[in-house]
Amino acid sequence: MNKILNKIINYGLFFIFMFAINSCAHFKIIDLEKNTSNPSNFYQYLSLEYLEFAKFELYEMKDEIDANHFAYKSSLSINKNKFYPENPKDWDIPNKYIEEANSMYKKIDNLINQKAYNKFPEEFSKMLIGYDCWIEQVEENWQLDHIQSCYKKFDKNFKFISKTIVNNTEIGIKIKESNNSNNEKSSDIQKNNNAYEEKFVEISQANKLVVFFEFDKFTLSSNQTIELERFIKTALENTNMKILIEGHTDTMGSKSYNQKLSKKRADFIKKYLMDRNLTNTIETKAFGEKSLLVKTTDEVKEKKNRRAELYLK
Repeated sequence: MNKILNKIINYGLFFIFMFAINSCAHFKIIDLEKNTSNPSNFYQYLSLEYLEFAKFELYEMKDEIDANHFAYKSSLSINKNKFYPENPKDWDIPNKYIEEANSMYKKIDNLINQKAYNKFPEEFSKMLIGYDCWIEQVEENWQLDHIQSCYKKFDKNFKFISKTIVNNTEIGIKIKESNNSNNEKSSDIQKNNNAYEEKFVEISQANKLVVFFEFDKFTLSSNQTIELERFIKTALENTNMKILIEGHTDTMGSKSYNQKLSKKRADFIKKYLMDRNLTNTIETKAFGEKSLLVKTTDEVKEKKNRRAELYLK
């Protein structure tokens, strides 16, 4: 009898503990959502990234502990202007990932020392959350598609920041050399400056975005929702420009069903943008399975075809 009571008590304490953690993460998320709209600096961008990741961990992955951890990092960023990349030593990382983890950690630390987050607030925040997400996923080491997705997010933004810094340095050297040369005219220096500025704008401006959907879904995952923020930022700064949203599907299912599903996907994106108070004119088009990104035969599941394409014109 005592053994049975002890088991009941232990199970009860366990569920109370899990409920407390879940509630803690949930209420943290609710509170953070009040302060992370329309980011304008690095800490706000970073807080939004961590918030969306915490929501993904809690509501989709049902991982209360990690959700609470990343909600805390979101709060730390927006309330205290503090942040840190996850140290690989603090995670139980499989041996095959340790070398890569340490390399990524050093790359981020080097950019932090250069204060690159002040120059590239949006890209740096995406790079950092991509890394933290990757660390968390490789420790669990079973969702290989998530591991790859997180790594791609880190790698894409790391390369953008690094490349732009290098280009900036090279142009700075050319300008310095031209200043030291009596034969170099000041107009040439200005051309170099303008060339750099134009290149930076061309790279960083998000006038097109492609987001992807899970099979037979017309709502976005948290990770894909985060990708909309850069596009939204550009749209908010260009309210005179028109937004075009195109919905697409893969070839799995009937053509009539996929036509309706692609419309639902485009309509979902439109509603999301309108909920973010965009005043741009928004047009939607539904293509069903007529315009495949990856050519396949009929009745084939292909993730890259389950998408919505957004254009700012």
